[in-house]
This record gives sequence, C-alpha cells and structure tokens, in this order.
Amino acid sequence: MERYLKQNNKKFIFIIFFLTKYHLFYIIGGMNLRKISKHRKRVSNLKIRRNRLEKITMGRKPMVAASFITRRLRQDAPLVHYLSASIGGESRHRYVRKGEIVYWRKRALKWRKFSRAMASWVKVNKEIEKELREIGRLRCEELPGGMRDRKEGDNENR
Repeated sequence: MERYLKQNNKKFIFIIFFLTKYHLFYIIGGMNLRKISKHRKRVSNLKIRRNRLEKITMGRKPMVAASFITRRLRQDAPLVHYLSASIGGESRHRYVRKGEIVYWRKRALKWRKFSRAMASWVKVNKEIEKELREIGRLRCEELPGGMRDRKEGDNENR
C-alpha cells in the first residue's frame, strides 16, 4: 500500500477527518482538491455577485418599462423628450411634458438598471452551473477496470 501511495502521490490525496463523538472516519481519495477548491472559490465569488444583482432586481422603487429618449426634431428646435416602449411587439413613443421630465427619466433609468441586472444575473447563474458541473466532474472517481478498451472494428461484432 505504501509503495502504491508513493507512486500516485500527486493523484491521490487522502484526508482523514476523525469525529470523536461518532467515531467516524471519512476518507476522501482520488480527487484533486486544489482544482476543486479553485472552482469552489469561483462559485463563492459568483454567489456574492449574484446576491448583489438580486438586491437590485428586487428593489422597491417604481419604474416604467420604457427607454427615455431625448431628440431634436430640427437643428434649431428645442429638445423633445419621449418614452419609448414596446407595445404589442412594436416600439411606441410617448411624449413627455417639460414638467414631468425628471419624474419619467428616473423611472426609465430604474428600468434600464433592472433589465441589465437581470441579464447579468442570468449570465452569472450559467457560470455558477458550469463551475458546479466541473466540481462534480472533478469529484468523480474513475470506474474500475475490467473491460478492455474497444477498438473501431469491435462495434461491428455487437
């Protein structure tokens, strides 16, 4: 056994946890714990980022599902403000009066922040899933031998 451990020192890392209350031994073998810990750290950082994004998306401030647009119809004309929203699959513009510009601009900016946070949240979730699958792959042990590797010609005999 000692010779086997010396030969496979890099591949096999054994950690023994001794719990005095239950007198249980846990032996973890065949895993590369350094690679796994890097992925776990990445997942931990992504979870922190996801929590920040969730805080933004679950806010309580009112918003309007539209973009705030400022246009000038002619070069010498004053600025005109609109809310651009998708209604029935088409983009529609609603005129914003001069006295309501600040009110609607704030709500449209909240919508922009919300929608960007949602898009980032989806990307972070995909990254977390990818990292968790990699951790699962690294935790798996190899199947025991016994079956020889099939060659290309062996598929015909099945």
